[in-house]
Amino acid sequence: MDRTFWLPDGDELCLVQDGRLYLVDAAAGGAPEEIDLTGLPGGLDGMTRSGGALEFGGGGRRVRLDPRTGEAEELSARAVEDRERRRPRTLGPGALAGDPDLVEVLDPRERLALGRTGPDLSLRHTVDDRAERLTTSGAADRPWEVGGALWSPDAARIAALRVDLAGVRRMPVVHWLKAWEEIEWVPYTRSGGPLPQFLPHFVDVRSGRTCPIDIGAEPDQYVAFLGFHGSGRGEVLHLVTINRVRTRIRLLAAHPDGTTDLLFEEAGESVLPSAFGIAADMVTILPASGRFVVRSERSGLAGLYLYSADGRDCTPLTAGLDVPVAGIDLDYPESGPETPEQGIAAVDEAAGLLYFKAAASPARPYDRHLYGVGLDGTGLRRMTDDDGRHDIEFSPSSRFYLDTHSATDRPPETRLHAASGRLVSVLRLRRTSRSGGRPPEEFTAVAADGRTELHGLVYLPPDLDENGSYPVIDLIYGGPQETRVPRRYEPGRGAFAAELSGLGFVCVVLDARGTPGRSKAFHDTGYRRFGQHEIPDHVAAVRQAAAERPYLDLDRVGIFGHSWGGYMALRGMLTAPEFYRAGVAAMPVADLDDHHAMAIEPYMSVPQDNAEGYAAASSLGLAGRLRGRLRVIAGTSDVNAPFSAAIKLVDALVRAGKRYDLVLLPGVDHHPRGAAREYYDDAVRSFFLETLRPEEDH
Repeated sequence: MDRTFWLPDGDELCLVQDGRLYLVDAAAGGAPEEIDLTGLPGGLDGMTRSGGALEFGGGGRRVRLDPRTGEAEELSARAVEDRERRRPRTLGPGALAGDPDLVEVLDPRERLALGRTGPDLSLRHTVDDRAERLTTSGAADRPWEVGGALWSPDAARIAALRVDLAGVRRMPVVHWLKAWEEIEWVPYTRSGGPLPQFLPHFVDVRSGRTCPIDIGAEPDQYVAFLGFHGSGRGEVLHLVTINRVRTRIRLLAAHPDGTTDLLFEEAGESVLPSAFGIAADMVTILPASGRFVVRSERSGLAGLYLYSADGRDCTPLTAGLDVPVAGIDLDYPESGPETPEQGIAAVDEAAGLLYFKAAASPARPYDRHLYGVGLDGTGLRRMTDDDGRHDIEFSPSSRFYLDTHSATDRPPETRLHAASGRLVSVLRLRRTSRSGGRPPEEFTAVAADGRTELHGLVYLPPDLDENGSYPVIDLIYGGPQETRVPRRYEPGRGAFAAELSGLGFVCVVLDARGTPGRSKAFHDTGYRRFGQHEIPDHVAAVRQAAAERPYLDLDRVGIFGHSWGGYMALRGMLTAPEFYRAGVAAMPVADLDDHHAMAIEPYMSVPQDNAEGYAAASSLGLAGRLRGRLRVIAGTSDVNAPFSAAIKLVDALVRAGKRYDLVLLPGVDHHPRGAAREYYDDAVRSFFLETLRPEEDH
């Protein structure tokens, strides 16, 4: 696959294109120079990155290549073993399906790897794999966590969380496929239930002594470490704490003795602008000076504010911008970056410049463009022009950046620019991969409130006959933490829509009110009243899309969603039964009381404080309103949307005397893979082929 990556500590990058490897020196004009791979085992298929070098492997051989000089060195078996010992090892899966695996954390010198032995932290010496326990105070209900842990620059201390699970309920996950059924008890907090208590500590690497970090006595705080900054006696650990319902954030500077200084605090009447409370989405530390940038919606639009290191002085950086500054971008291709892009693209403190992403205008709120601004708040300017998405990656020096631009109807093109915006070179034009399909059509509609503009896409069959009649599938997500309408060329999440349109369906994708990325008022539409406005918005938008496309058959409308989309698909079938004829609710919850606290409480508060909102959001009492065909897909090992939630839904349908289809995926979690994924996709396709019959009338 074509890709690019910057080499560390400079302005050079490697380009993989058309099965060849090139070195590009941005400072020298950006002309690609091909790297000779002759004799390197495995070729590009066996290539991995190791610092500033590339390694190639195959047939029992391992070769290390310096891309700058072209010099290759075959590694001895001992050297390969040494390198493997210095790679972080996987310790286990993340807490929820979709979370990254838990891996060891290497110290800055790659001599020690932080891991876990039982409930305690442990150290593995990378020189010989010798392991030793670091802490001895861990217990089953008070374990130490490796996830999120940080080493100090001198490798003398570790910042780590100890988690108190004493009050947390356990949820049973039954492993049905064992010779005898086995039950795994997983700590899980439903809405309003007892949360784990996250207790930050310093751990001395030599002695194993632990020192608690003072974050105050308030319970139920989420904690995230941002990093060690400063040097010597002035070194501090920056960390943030966020309250349970995500309406208040605090930035603290922790000293080696565990005392803390409060540098910044912001509280609002509704959820803060973050993707599930990701700290890096809200606070960015400038390591050279200790100053920090806060992304805040205090003006009604997300903007950036630069604070002095002590938090006393504030400089607005984006005053006058009429679109919100982008946060962490969860809308990226499945084949794209390993981690989501952040709204702040780069900071060059030496030059006094900050680069960030935002839309170009309120008329195209979901496009992403690059902006630059001085750290004194002057010189704000947009640096990209073409409509669509500009995925930006700066060089380590911040002197150059890659701009990979695409739109829904335009394949990606990667350009190399100087930080001033000057074009250096065009690196690649990726070929189209739609296999004869047609790009989706962008459309706008007015929400159910009669005034708010919504944006979406319509995927049409490649052989569309405008005199024909086509069934419609509303592909819904509706979760409050991310947008779902792709604005780039054929991202992974648009592939299924394109596939269904190839079968003769018209697919509609929409970002309704309550989703992020626009104004705070737009996002807050669903605050404390989730599930009440999304389906009316979708129904209104589909009707308006059909008004301009008379070949959409509104007597054959289906709805499909997964996770939050499963909840929404169920809401569509039960609150708009006259509109939706068939629906697939995959991995759903029907009652928000069953939802994971972290995922729903920021948007609904806790049930004890919003009983009316939770009652209105429950679909269990609406089961008797079902008129169309409903298929429920559930994984028996799902903990993101507990399997018990699907059972409660089935029970409600049985009690209401309503027919339903149930597809069980044994041993599958929230994200089906392999054969289970193929079965899942076929269960969706076959259901709509049977119920909406796209072969009719054209």
